[in-house]
This record gives sequence, C-alpha cells and structure tokens, in this order.
Amino acid sequence: MVKCWRFHTAGVRSSKLLSPTTFGISSSKSTPFRVFFTHVLGFCCRRPKTDHLGVSFRSAATHPGGSNATPSEFETRAVADLQPLMQSAGLYPDDRDVLSHCILATDPTRVKAFHSEVRTRTFDLGQRDCLAVLVQEADILASTLLRTQVSLTQALSLEWAPTQPIAAERLLLPHNRLQFLEHVALFSSPAALILGLDKVKGRQMSNIKHRLNQTV
Repeated sequence: MVKCWRFHTAGVRSSKLLSPTTFGISSSKSTPFRVFFTHVLGFCCRRPKTDHLGVSFRSAATHPGGSNATPSEFETRAVADLQPLMQSAGLYPDDRDVLSHCILATDPTRVKAFHSEVRTRTFDLGQRDCLAVLVQEADILASTLLRTQVSLTQALSLEWAPTQPIAAERLLLPHNRLQFLEHVALFSSPAALILGLDKVKGRQMSNIKHRLNQTV
C-alpha cells in the first residue's frame, strides 16, 4: 500500500507544512504559554476491510518557551500526547513508531546526524530516516527563507527574553544567523534540491559574511 504522509509542526507564530513531494508555509497564532503542535494530516493507515483511511489529529502539549532542558524534552512530550490519538485512529504499531521517530528527529541536536546518514544512500521514502529528514527540513524551512526568517527570529527572541535574555539577544546577531544556516538549516532531500534551498541558503550566507567582513 502506498502511504501518504503529511506533517504539520508548529513553531513560534508559524508552522511549516510538508508532504513527501511538496513544501508550503502556513501561519498560526502564538499565545503567552505557547502550545507545541504536532499535526498529522491525511495519513493513510490500515484497518480491516479498509484500504485507505485519512486521519486528521493534533497533539498539543504546553510549551513554556525556550529550549529543551533535557534532550528531546518537548519532542518526547509531543509523542506521548500523540499516542492515544494514533491508537484510537487505528494506526498500526509500525506506523505509530514511524511517526514518533519523525517527531523525535526534530530535536535540533539530532538533525546533523540524520542528514549525514541519508546522504550516504539513495533517498527512499520507504525508509523512516528519509521521512524524518523531510520533517526536519519542513521544521526549519520558514526560518531559512529570507522573507519569513526575520519575523520568526524576532518572535523567538521575544519568547526567550523573560527566561533567557542573553540567548534572546544573541538570536538577533548576524553571527548567530550564519551559524544557524551552516549547521542547522540542512537540506538533503530531492524535494529540497528541486526547490533550490541550498542556493537560497548560500546566497544569505555570502551576504552575511560580506557584511561581517566590512565591519572588521
């Protein structure tokens, strides 16, 4: 059976939508106590006498802002909240495992390892690590694009300010932007190649380096 996967993971004042073949951007409002959403749309699961079942559900866990205090803290919370919804929707255990795997893969500390691994093989959507890379790419897509990254970075800085003021200020520095583009905004999928995301990223990096050199 061919599975249709679509993941919707929300960040600060924005969310990034993707399928295995397309990327898009949508927006959602942020609240003082931000909610971390993991939204899985149109996932075809299997049930007796049912070839394709479209399921739509949302996992929500309170997100006080800031970053993980422990490895994969918020991602693990999202997966835990999602389990009863996936089970009640009738998803098979292996499908639930793949979705959980993809969500946990969005922990920033795990991103580089996933990309390094999938770049050594043919990109195959039948492999869950390749699906996880698509989710990772969608998770940082809006933060990579020039037209959307400024408002997202400013919103994240405001969110961090009450509890992490120094980190909040650093987010707005060009050096931090350059580091994000070099080490976090990674793209390895065929979809990213078609969209030319590495070129988009490369132009930004060149401009930032040029401006930094002028200030020396």
